[in-house]
Amino acid sequence: MIPQDVLELTQFVSNLLLIGLVPALLFAYYKFLPMVGAKLTSGFLDGLFTKSTMTELSQKGVEARQVKALQAQENQLVLGAIMTTDPLKALASPLIEAFATGFIDSIDGIPRETKLALKQQMASRLPIVLANSRVNFTNWAVQGLDSKFPKLKVKENLNALGVITNATPIEQTTS
Repeated sequence: MIPQDVLELTQFVSNLLLIGLVPALLFAYYKFLPMVGAKLTSGFLDGLFTKSTMTELSQKGVEARQVKALQAQENQLVLGAIMTTDPLKALASPLIEAFATGFIDSIDGIPRETKLALKQQMASRLPIVLANSRVNFTNWAVQGLDSKFPKLKVKENLNALGVITNATPIEQTTS
């Protein structure tokens, strides 16, 4: 038989180890498991997604996003140039684009791919077409307001605020 003192000592030591081991395991679980798990799963996922088809698809997606971003940036530059000479035309550009894309969507009998191509071409060319148009929407609207309400002196007030300038329109060239 094992003496009672030795049994109590081994129970005390084992309880002490359990009390210390549980928090240590919890700490290790929350601290180190995510790092180990991330390394294990990243190696597994890298093996899945490094196939040539995924790489080609992702490259095509990146290229498409870059082209779209460049087109949007070019449109913003053109709209900024329009804004200096005709602010109303620049503000109306998104409305005209939305109207035209809605009109294209409402036409039945055109294949979906053709509609998408039409909308893309129209969206990329609309700011350039507006910049090249000789109609000055702002002057037209101001003249209408001045003729209807001469006491408001709309053109004089907008000139004073710097909204309307006497700048000459920027000549756009098609690219």
